Amino acid sequence: SLGFRVAEAESAEAMLEAVRQAPPDLILLDVRLPGMSGLDALPEIRKLAEGLPVILITAHADLRQAVSAVKTGADDYLVKPLDLDELEAAIGDALGRTADRGTAGPKDIAALRDRLPPGLVCESAAMRRVIETVAVIAPSAAPVLILGPSGVGKEVIARLIHQWSPRADGPLVAANCAGLPESLIESELFGHTKGAFTGAGQARQGFFRAAHGGTLFLDEIGELPIQLQPKLLRALESGEITPVGSDVPVRVDTRLVAATNRDLAEAVREGRFRDDLYYRTASAR
Repeated sequence: SLGFRVAEAESAEAMLEAVRQAPPDLILLDVRLPGMSGLDALPEIRKLAEGLPVILITAHADLRQAVSAVKTGADDYLVKPLDLDELEAAIGDALGRTADRGTAGPKDIAALRDRLPPGLVCESAAMRRVIETVAVIAPSAAPVLILGPSGVGKEVIARLIHQWSPRADGPLVAANCAGLPESLIESELFGHTKGAFTGAGQARQGFFRAAHGGTLFLDEIGELPIQLQPKLLRALESGEITPVGSDVPVRVDTRLVAATNRDLAEAVREGRFRDDLYYRTASAR
C-alpha cells in the first residue's frame, strides 16, 4: 500500500539466494528464523551487497542483540508488534541513506550533533558510537544499562536518552542507590502508606510513581540491596509496584535507565546481584 513491490522469503537461506539473484532495495530481516538466524545472516548480506539497507525486526527478548547488530552493520531495528507508522518512517529513512553510505553509522552523526544539548561534545569515534547508540535505543521503551567509571557522564547520557525518547515531555527522576539509607530505599523507590512504619506521618509516592509517564534514572544500581532486587524486577516485568504498608499493587508507566561503575556480571557470579535482573536491565546497554 506504500507503493513498494514486496518479495517474501521463508528463511535466511532463501533470502540470501534471492539477494544473489536480484538484490532488492531494502531488506526487512527478522531476528528469529528457521535455520540460520537473522543476526547470522547479516554478515552474509554484507558480503553479497555491502550497501544494501537492512532493518532488523526483533522481539523484546532479542533487543540487546539487535542493538549490537545495529552497531556492526544493520541500519535500524523495529520491535514487535510492528507499528506501521514507525515501519514507514524506518523504510523511508533507510532508503534515503542508500545513495550516501559513509562511515557515520546507523544514524547521521552530523544531524545528531545538531540535537545535542549545549556543552555535550561529540568528536571522538568512541563518543560518536555512544551518541549513535543513544539515537537507536531512545525511541524504545526497553530498560537501559549504562556502564562506566565514575565521572564519565553516565547521567548526561541518561538525560539524552530521555530527551530523545517519546517520553521527553514526561518527568525525568534521578535517584542514587548509593546515597539512599538502606532502611529507607524501598520506601524511596516504591513509596509508602501513612503509618507504614515509625515516622511515616504521611503517604509518599516514591520515585517510580514520580516518574510515571517518563523516565527513572537509577544511578549506582549495583548498590541496590539483594533483598530489594526481586521487587525492582517485578516492577520492570509487570509495570506494577506495591508501596510499603500496602497490599494493593499500583500500575506505573515508567522507563528505567540504570547506571553503575561496577562489574555487574561479576556481581552476578558472586551472588550479589540477581542474574534475571541484570539481563532485564541490560536489554540495551
